[in-house]
This record gives sequence, structure tokens and C-alpha cells, in this order.
Amino acid sequence: MNKPKIELNKTTFLVVKTDKWLASTVGIHFTQDLRNQISFLYSSEIISQITGHLLGDGNLSMSWSSKNPYFVFTQGFLRFKYSWFVFNKLSFLCKSSPRLGISIRKGKISYFIQVYTRSYPFLKEIYNLFYIKDTNNKSVKIIPK
Repeated sequence: MNKPKIELNKTTFLVVKTDKWLASTVGIHFTQDLRNQISFLYSSEIISQITGHLLGDGNLSMSWSSKNPYFVFTQGFLRFKYSWFVFNKLSFLCKSSPRLGISIRKGKISYFIQVYTRSYPFLKEIYNLFYIKDTNNKSVKIIPK
């Protein structure tokens, strides 16, 4: 199966429509230049959703290979429906479908689901609000005023 290609100029942006309710860019490769040009994502609805999740089970992470953060939302597998709802809201920011994972907590096996977005420049402003460097120069999430 050939991966779809997308092109962006100043007036158009192509998003793959997976069904009549959900627009998604899952599986489409975005170049760094393309991500830098995506300014329409900076909407109050998206910012509100990401900010709300940062106050709970969401976090912004910096990859060693990127200067921009990506958003990660993690929930226990028992909350799959809610995780899928979050993914549907943010799927146009995501490169892949949610990931399933396993961990051990207090000696018991625990399953979880994670939603990852791509790295975007607009997330850098939010990152700078929620993260500070500690004495070991490690980023620590805080609740900003």
C-alpha cells in the first residue's frame, strides 16, 4: 500500500478523511517544514484541551532529535473509551494510532493506552508555561499561575 502524499501551500492543506466524522493525518509523514507552517492548529479549543490534560494525565515531552515538544496522554486500559475520545479529538495532530503498553505497579501487571502527537512549534509555548528546570537541569512539570 502506497502512503498518501500531502502538499501544503499558503492556501490549502490536505487532511485524510477516514470516515464522515473523523479527520485524521495518522500514517502521513510530515516534514519539519510542514509542521512549522501549520498555524491553524493554534486554536483555543486545542489549547484548552491540551492544557486541561496537562493538569492531569497528559505531559509534553522533548525528543532528543527535536526542538519542539510533543503531547502524550496516558490512561489505564480500563479508561479506553475516554482515551479513544481524546485521540479522536487530537487525531489530526497524531502520526499514529494510540499505543498500548504494559507496566508493573505494586507488583501487579497494569495495561495502559497512550496518545502521542507529533512535535509542533505551537506546543513550545505551552511547554514553557508548564515546565521548569530543576537543580539537576531536568524538566519538571508545574502548575503555572
